[in-house]
Amino acid sequence: VDISGASNGDVLKFNGTTWSAAVGGSYGKVGIANNDGFYTYYSTLQAAIDAADLSGGGTVELFTDIEETGAVEIVLKDGVNINLNGHTYTLNVATAENAFVNDVAVVECTIFNGTIKRIGGTANLASSLCFDLQSQTKITFNGVNIINDASGCLRCIAANSEIIGGNFSSPYYTVNIGNNIVIKNIYSYSSGSRAIFMGSSEMYNCTGHSDGHYGIEVAGSGNAYNCTGSSSANIGFLATSLGEFIHCIGQSDVNVGFAADSTGGQIGCTGFSKTTYGIRGTYDIMNCNGYSEAGDGGIVYETATNCTFESTGTGRGVYISSEGYLYNCYAKSAVNDAAYIDAFGGHIFNSVLEVLTPAQYCIDVAALSTHSFGQNTFKGATIAVNPVAVNTQTNTTDSFGNLFLGVPFNIDNLLRVSYQGSFFGLLNPFGLLAGLISITMLIAHAGMW
Repeated sequence: VDISGASNGDVLKFNGTTWSAAVGGSYGKVGIANNDGFYTYYSTLQAAIDAADLSGGGTVELFTDIEETGAVEIVLKDGVNINLNGHTYTLNVATAENAFVNDVAVVECTIFNGTIKRIGGTANLASSLCFDLQSQTKITFNGVNIINDASGCLRCIAANSEIIGGNFSSPYYTVNIGNNIVIKNIYSYSSGSRAIFMGSSEMYNCTGHSDGHYGIEVAGSGNAYNCTGSSSANIGFLATSLGEFIHCIGQSDVNVGFAADSTGGQIGCTGFSKTTYGIRGTYDIMNCNGYSEAGDGGIVYETATNCTFESTGTGRGVYISSEGYLYNCYAKSAVNDAAYIDAFGGHIFNSVLEVLTPAQYCIDVAALSTHSFGQNTFKGATIAVNPVAVNTQTNTTDSFGNLFLGVPFNIDNLLRVSYQGSFFGLLNPFGLLAGLISITMLIAHAGMW
């Protein structure tokens, strides 16, 4: 085929004998259809976007793959959508340009059906990106893959922005979100850094996986709902903010699955780890789960309520430190103790503690630790509580007549109650008076009937 009259990247036309470069307004790489379906064609994507913007918006369409090798940044415009038509738009340049930007106006648009690439740049938080959104932007990605071979895919630092959808992949801070922004339904992958990093914003139904750092990291006062972070290199989901985390999941091959380090609280979250704590409860956790294949199911520093902890490997069901509390929890270990309280103390109440190895304890404690426990159910252990434990939990006897006065007693290592006083110690004035009143009441009752 003779195409000597055309250059690389040209749109070609065939006159019945030969191919040649299309010229004029009848052909182009990008087009805009009018109300009758007739297209106006443009040689560049930016030219088409600018034309659509001048006519009040619309959708520009790609009819071929486009690769820019110059210092080109596509400026997004409000109301102008981009239909990639299954094609790929690529910016291939070694300088700092970002493929798409919005830095001057409020923009709402949709990009769909195709791939966007930024290649040849260098790793940087603010340059060589696929998208750099510095002004308020609401952008929806529908069936779009966003790929960067060196830097990040998307940075949004404009308050009141919203990012919806998209499959992102890069080696460096793939999705980087600032404050007062909402992101939804995003899948992000990073081969070398954080898949999703978010400040004081909100995240819904998002997934981040990293082979180089955290799957998801949330800082500031950010909140996350129904999100999943996983990592083969670090913590799966790191919640270090002041916000709340509801029904989120963290998974890690080498570190903590879900790090519940938020003061705002974690509810209904689950952590899985192949090596260490499934879930780390630095602050309060509720209705959460921690599972580990080799380490402890979880570690609790403050309060865990209605939680499940399990180790299927050599770890404990749950590790308690810093006067942490377990309420209404279930802890289980295959080969180790169900619960361990370290030297910094801890407390366990109304919980079920199970071991699959009878020689292990349901509750093990470090020597000289401050600990208390009560109303627990023990399963599988020959000796439920390590004999070195000295339970500081005290109770008032419910014997009538000494209900308010109290009597001395002790709970042994098997939680058996034993009276520590003498028989004559019960014959105090209050106890004798209560006994006399009780007998009088019974005689009176019998005499009436």
